[in-house]
Amino acid sequence: MASSRTRVSHALFALSAVPLVAGAARLAQLATGHLDASNARFGLAPWPVTLHILAATLFSVLGAIQLDPRSRAWAPGWHRATGAVALVSGLVVAASGVYMALTYAIPDALQGPVLRVTRLAVGGGMFISLLIALRSILARRFIAHGAWMLRAYALGMGAGTQVLVFLPLELFLAGPVQGLPRDILMAASWALNLAVAEFLNLRKSVRKRAGWRSEAG
Repeated sequence: MASSRTRVSHALFALSAVPLVAGAARLAQLATGHLDASNARFGLAPWPVTLHILAATLFSVLGAIQLDPRSRAWAPGWHRATGAVALVSGLVVAASGVYMALTYAIPDALQGPVLRVTRLAVGGGMFISLLIALRSILARRFIAHGAWMLRAYALGMGAGTQVLVFLPLELFLAGPVQGLPRDILMAASWALNLAVAEFLNLRKSVRKRAGWRSEAG
């Protein structure tokens, strides 16, 4: 049977399909010029969102692979190489996300003050988490490296959780969720991802301590 860690990586890989499909649709809109008033900002400045989508594609797929323990056991060289690409792409995702939140003219119905501040906090938190993960692996602190990479991945995968949160609600309401409720639900999706990451990190830490006590005994 697959380990719980492997099942988690499989679930994350499945979740990554959501923003991948959304990103592909956005790139198709940009390529064909089929933009409306709600996303006209992308046509006026296409390079930040394009860079964001391409980097997010790499980060979501490679990140899920990195979190699969089998990739480290079976192909450590591949794990290190893809890990470097995932880390750099994650930094690009975080930086471009902050840039877009600061510079794009986003309609108030799609981003109020709460969501704007949340996006800046998420982008900054993701960027810092990746830098700490890099410092940890250079110091050969593998457990800390994995914990911070998981935190960064959880923040980077907010779009996947947001679709799962919004889709049933919008189908029920037969219309889009906008304004403050949208801001709150978007922020809650990131918070949920981060809470799950912290739970997984705590569970791993508890199991490690239990194993050390068993060996010491």
